[in-house]
Amino acid sequence: MVKKMQKNNLLKLIGVLFGLSILLTCTVTALDDNNMASQAILSPDATEKGIVKENIQKFTGSQNVVISNKGIREFPLGKMYEVTTNAGDRYYVNANTGDIEVATIHNAVSTKSMDTNDIARMNETVQKFVEKNYRNFTAKKMTFVNSKIIDHGDAGKEYIYYWNEMSGDAYTLSSVMVSFNPNLDNTLTYIGFDRPLLIDTTPKISQNDAEVIARSIFKMSSAAITTSKLVIVPNEENQKLVWIVDSIELDEKGLSHGGKATVDALSGKVISINPVL
Repeated sequence: MVKKMQKNNLLKLIGVLFGLSILLTCTVTALDDNNMASQAILSPDATEKGIVKENIQKFTGSQNVVISNKGIREFPLGKMYEVTTNAGDRYYVNANTGDIEVATIHNAVSTKSMDTNDIARMNETVQKFVEKNYRNFTAKKMTFVNSKIIDHGDAGKEYIYYWNEMSGDAYTLSSVMVSFNPNLDNTLTYIGFDRPLLIDTTPKISQNDAEVIARSIFKMSSAAITTSKLVIVPNEENQKLVWIVDSIELDEKGLSHGGKATVDALSGKVISINPVL
């Protein structure tokens, strides 16, 4: 069961990398064009005696970590150094800044004072880890968004936490996700992106109007269960402010219909539709 969980964690990390690569393709293009054109790629030496090594030492809490540089990997979200350690940890490091953006780490968080049945108490410990390692956590006023527990049976419980930079009511592209499994070598998966805010976050389309637009797309009544949030998404060489609206309604046969709609928060135009299957 433990080996299966380890394999699943690796597959999850690969999947997350792939998914984020697709999601942030346009954003990275913008960053490359507007902010990174003059930034040089860090020398491979930085992984052994420079900023990359220093950041990994902060993550591990050890000055004796042995680092192996696997070379630069080019993702749509940017160039990253892939680095492993003698403890079996794996890091993907922004090749321009040295920031650790994706990592799987063993024994990253001490559980000595942790009650694993109390996610609220664990949140305090994990947040301290995030505050220490996400470089602009305080400057960006990162906000705790949500936490949840996934029960893997014999392999134990996995605790997942989310933080996001908020601009007004809008979620920006700067975010942190931490997945922690105390029963699997204290394995922690960390995904943290720090991206500039390029647009104003004041919507011209109200939340209520966006929800009405979404329900009309799915031909639902006002009785439908509807939730929505204001989000910044990549848009070619810039960013776009949108409402992401989820609506579900039961028909006369008890079957659910509806789905997710993305509505431009400035124009009210429906950008994408993802019906419930």
